[in-house]
This record gives sequence, structure tokens and C-alpha cells, in this order.
Amino acid sequence: MVINLKNLFFTDGASVELDQALDFSDVGYNSGYPFTEQVSVSGKIFNRSGIVRINAAAGYSFSAPCDRCGEPAELNCECPIDHVLVFEQNTDSDDFLLVPDMQLDLHDLVLSDVLLSLPFKHLCREDCRGVCSDCGCNRNIEDCECFPEEEDDD
Repeated sequence: MVINLKNLFFTDGASVELDQALDFSDVGYNSGYPFTEQVSVSGKIFNRSGIVRINAAAGYSFSAPCDRCGEPAELNCECPIDHVLVFEQNTDSDDFLLVPDMQLDLHDLVLSDVLLSLPFKHLCREDCRGVCSDCGCNRNIEDCECFPEEEDDD
């Protein structure tokens, strides 16, 4: 979805409300397609004192195998989308998001921010014990005798 921001850049106090559903079902990530539901984006783009900013949030479900045990795991997340937008860039600063021709591609921006917000490890639960490196059993479901748990002597 491309949003024309020309009016926003030249009108102090102007704003555009965002309430969109974006489809990322064709986005591949780690050998799968983890976005099984639409990503909802809500917020607004506004010009305040000549500074154009997008301030929104993207809510999404991320479904992929657990990195420790391999079981299916779904994560419900919210990612902030907060950038200062410019149509010309006079410096090499990363503080501003360049919007060529005053056209913002909301799909690409949200996808980029969502992918950057994903955790390094995708776990089914915080205390996932993973699989045994020797026999391959899922240690969340059963205990094996390969590496006995160390007992606390306290």
C-alpha cells in the first residue's frame, strides 16, 4: 500500500489515520512462511511544526518451529513503527526515513520493522528444555538417562 504524503509535507497540522491489514503470508523467513494471519497496523502519520512523523503499531502472529525443541510455536507481538519522514536528505543520518517522491510504501516499511523486531530465538516457552543431543527425545515431554539432571547440594 502506497500513501501519497505530498499534502502532509506541505500542510502543518495535517494528519492521516492508519488502520490497515497487510498480508505477509508470502514472506519467507528461516525456510518457512511464519505470517499466517494479516498484520494489523494502526496509528497515524502527521505533520507537527514541519516535521512529518509516522507513529503506529503493527500487531502480528508469528508461527514457526521452536528453535530448541522443534515443536510448533506461535508468538503474538506488537511492533512500534516510529520514524521521522523526509522527502530530501541533506545528510547521511539514519535518524530520518527517506520517502522518495513523497510516496510511502507502508507494506515495505512495516515488513522491515517487523522483521527487525523478531527475537533471535523463537521459543515455544521461556523454559523450553529442547531435545537431547544424544537420543533426540523432546526433554519437555520426557526425561532421558543420557545426561542426568545435576542435583542441587544446597
